[in-house]
This record gives sequence, C-alpha cells and structure tokens, in this order.
Amino acid sequence: MLDVAVVGGGVCGLALARRLSERGLDYGIFEARPRAGGRVLSRPCSVSAINVDLGPTWFWPETEPFMELLVGELGLKTLPQTDDGTLMVLAEADKPALGSKGTKL
Repeated sequence: MLDVAVVGGGVCGLALARRLSERGLDYGIFEARPRAGGRVLSRPCSVSAINVDLGPTWFWPETEPFMELLVGELGLKTLPQTDDGTLMVLAEADKPALGSKGTKL
C-alpha cells in the first residue's frame, strides 16, 4: 500500500514526488499521458522547423512565491512577464466582456 498517490506527473507532481522520496515515503505517480513533464514540452513547428515551447506559460513571482522557489530550485529559465494577469470574462453572449474584477473594459 502506498503512503501517497500523486495524481499528475507535471512539474508540481514531480517536485512533490521528490519531497516524498526525501522523507522516505512510498508514493506512486499517476499520469494520464504516456510521459512525465506535463506542459513542459517542446515540439518542432511544421512551418518553421524550429522547436516551439508548449508550456508552462507564466507565473507571477510576487503572488506565487512557492512557484518561484520551485522554478529556481529546478534551475528553469524565466523571462519577465509583462502581462498583469487581468482577464476578460464573457458571461453572456449579448453583453460586453467584463474585467476579472467584474468591471467593464
């Protein structure tokens, strides 16, 4: 019997598995895809023939300090994010889109 079942073999699931291993716990990683890594994946573009990163996309270090620690610990390269995270929400097809805080854009 496992101590912990880790659902998802993306960056966070793999980082969790490493921590569990450091603590001597028995764990299993259950991933739907035939490979680990989640959204961390590059594929050649059929048009340009260069590798294109498919994700992960972005995070905000100011509001996601644990993700910043994980990214640094894994030695992953980051680029500055110029998007402030504002979302557009279309709640009704015949109404204007709203900002993420319910304000009109």
